[in-house]
Amino acid sequence: MYFYRNAGIEAVKIPGIVKTPCYIPGDAIDPKSPNHEWNAVRLRGASGWHLIDLTWAAGHIDRKSGDFRSDFNPHFLFTNPRDFAREHLPVEPKWQLLYKPLTLKAFKSDLLLRPGYF
Repeated sequence: MYFYRNAGIEAVKIPGIVKTPCYIPGDAIDPKSPNHEWNAVRLRGASGWHLIDLTWAAGHIDRKSGDFRSDFNPHFLFTNPRDFAREHLPVEPKWQLLYKPLTLKAFKSDLLLRPGYF
């Protein structure tokens, strides 16, 4: 856990599995082999933790060229935990921030909805 005292921010790095744009429901997923990391943050004066993925919020990799494309997407900042869980499954279920965490089976069968859906 990191604490940025002057900024009043606590941050936790969360390893887990993400569904890539080519994911098809039911594809094999190995929960013991995380393929991404994101964060949970708690701000001074705010209640609870919030999920953020600064990597996905910053842009994406162009499929044709393989180059990074800067394309700010606020969907991945302070995202509703249920919406976040459609694409991100943390190794530790508590970091889903859901009352009833998703199982691996439920995560695998859930449709991949892109940010434009929300």
